[in-house]
Amino acid sequence: MLAYSYHSFMLPLIWDHGNKGDPSFAKLCRVFDDNPYWNNADPDPETGFSPEDDPLDFYSEYQYFYPQARGALYGYGGKVVRSFVMAEQSVRNKAKYIIKKGDTTYNLLLNAIRVKIYSSGVMLFMLECENHEHCDLASVKAINDYGRRICLPFIKPFGSACADKLEIVIDDLGVFETDFDAFRQRMLDASADKDSRRRAINLDYMAGYIRRLLGFGSEYEFVSSETRNKKHIFIRPALDDRMFVACAVTDRERTGAFLSVPGNDTEKIEREYAFMRDEPLQKSLYELIFLDREDYCSCMNEKMRKELLDAHVYKRWLDSGSIYAIAAQSLVMLTDGGASFLVDNFLTEYVKMACLCLAQRASLILFQKQIAAISTRMNDGKKRTGVRSVSALMNVQERFSTFESQLCFDEISSQEQAIELYDMFRSSFKIEGELENVKSQLEGLNHTADTYLELGFNKIGYIFALLGAIYALGEIFKDEFAALIGRGLARLTGNSEYASEAAPLPVWTLFGILVLSGALVWFIVRFYYRRRRR
Repeated sequence: MLAYSYHSFMLPLIWDHGNKGDPSFAKLCRVFDDNPYWNNADPDPETGFSPEDDPLDFYSEYQYFYPQARGALYGYGGKVVRSFVMAEQSVRNKAKYIIKKGDTTYNLLLNAIRVKIYSSGVMLFMLECENHEHCDLASVKAINDYGRRICLPFIKPFGSACADKLEIVIDDLGVFETDFDAFRQRMLDASADKDSRRRAINLDYMAGYIRRLLGFGSEYEFVSSETRNKKHIFIRPALDDRMFVACAVTDRERTGAFLSVPGNDTEKIEREYAFMRDEPLQKSLYELIFLDREDYCSCMNEKMRKELLDAHVYKRWLDSGSIYAIAAQSLVMLTDGGASFLVDNFLTEYVKMACLCLAQRASLILFQKQIAAISTRMNDGKKRTGVRSVSALMNVQERFSTFESQLCFDEISSQEQAIELYDMFRSSFKIEGELENVKSQLEGLNHTADTYLELGFNKIGYIFALLGAIYALGEIFKDEFAALIGRGLARLTGNSEYASEAAPLPVWTLFGILVLSGALVWFIVRFYYRRRRR
């Protein structure tokens, strides 16, 4: 039986290990491989099929994508992405995702808790839910808005934009919850003294149920504040303080209302759908796509709403009774329920597109942060820091090249609708612009690194030049130097034989030695003075 709505909540995360440990892809994968409560969901190495899906369904999905994209989507070989699912036997069709707000409780069936780890340095935490109980669009909007929040956007006495409490209930494993309302109240009840409140409030706070689920059954603990504990894995949102939502809704009445048109096909009129010309319907669809709650439309300007709807609604299947839309925070489908395979396609092919594009955007943002950190260290001016920075830059550049070839594709399918939807994803996520930014920043840093290395080579060249000059000076004036040494030995030892062997020095020779010696001293002093100034 089809649910009224399906909700996939996706949170891109960046990770790091405590005490500046190795934040490698392989090490984080081992954390989940060694955890008995997290199962490997990569395709079987012998058959190539997903261990979770029916072979007939997986075959259709597999054929939908280009061969070069499958490694990033499914993780063949385990070098680009690894997939894990939590306690599948205990979660699927048994667990609950419960959202409490005021006197209202939204109970969702939790189908899967997933983690996808990408070699670029990001991971996706995912909750896959079904809604069978709350069969109205207002409830769907509330579920999307409250269910995706992972921290309080503000702490005020008059209320919160978050749910009061979020709970993951798994009968065999326990209850994983985050009580936002209690947390907010503790902060408000804290002493009015600023220092006390500063100690009480954690600026990096993130929903505790996510951290506890990730670390459940592991010797490692996932934390949202940096520590020096090697058993801590520091995680933070890669993009936003709210999860991305993929939502499919089956509602014949509301879909029909949104897609109704004036007149009929025989009349010579412009066929404009109701969601574009009727303001209440326009606001309602905008709220669904941009994850606002019912009657809380975040765009009050009608002209701008129409422009945004026109840009983000996919028009290919409007006449067949299905509305698809892609925005920076959501992937939405609203259908009249005419064909169940539409929901199946949405939850497989299209959600996997969303995962890939989220990983691309999160990776690009991570690369920009790492490049900024390297740039800051390069400006430190210390030799040791500069060497480490060049090494770090080479590492980032190598990973970025791998990312471009293995994760960031121009196309992932030959299907026309897949090409169009994928382009909409990349446009909404501004991936092309971010990609060019990273390339430009890397190019600038490479120029700086080349200059730094060139300066280092020049210093080495100066040293060899000095040594060569000293050697040449010795060769040119070896007889004169021998005479000087002989006279010196004669004075020291009192033996006149040394002095007799020394030839008299011409005036021009003495003058040349003085000039060259003075130039050498000046060059050395100037070299070290300039170095200290830098």
